[in-house]
Amino acid sequence: VALLGDDIVELTVTSAYPIEFALGDTIEAFGKTYTLNVLPNVKKTGTKKFTYDLTFEGVQYELIDAQFLLPEDRATGDTLTADLETFLRLLVENADRVFPGKWVLGLFPADTEVKNLSFAGENCLSVLQSLCAEYGQEFEIEQVNGVRTLHIRTAGEHFTYTFRYGRTGGLYELTRQNINSKSLVTRLYVYGGTSNLGSTYRHSRLCLPGKSKNLSYIENAAAVT
Repeated sequence: VALLGDDIVELTVTSAYPIEFALGDTIEAFGKTYTLNVLPNVKKTGTKKFTYDLTFEGVQYELIDAQFLLPEDRATGDTLTADLETFLRLLVENADRVFPGKWVLGLFPADTEVKNLSFAGENCLSVLQSLCAEYGQEFEIEQVNGVRTLHIRTAGEHFTYTFRYGRTGGLYELTRQNINSKSLVTRLYVYGGTSNLGSTYRHSRLCLPGKSKNLSYIENAAAVT
């Protein structure tokens, strides 16, 4: 687990017989549920030796599948002026749109600074990480009976140990790896230009005919299924 980054469990399974793994398979580890979102790499090295490399992802990766949409009645284009609580409630609303009944807001700092922030084409996980960086916070997700409770609070622990890089310092290599935001795309939001829209047009960019900003999309029903 990386603070504000990765939350995965990697497993290597060796079996004398083939094992059928499917997307959506889950495991329980450290009191949390992890899901197989990518099919494993499979290697056959003998008549009865199959090796599977599996990566199970934590529930925070669900937020990648939820587009962060601003409220059409309060946002100016892709910008919203609000405090941290308002941003978080909007984020949970977006997550609940894709995963009904699974995401709720828990603890968070009160009376935070009101800021003017812009979000264009971002998913909820990238927005959550940006909000934590903007307000100097950390997030933690509790799982109880399938419900994910998002807390904004200190999730990490500060160690006073000092490590140095190099042969005599104890660390031979340091790597920082950002979270991979890959996802199966099932919905494409489509917007046009900003010119010649007219004074009565309600949106800052051209939307699909007869569509409002948050409904200006095309969707692949087969991919959703």
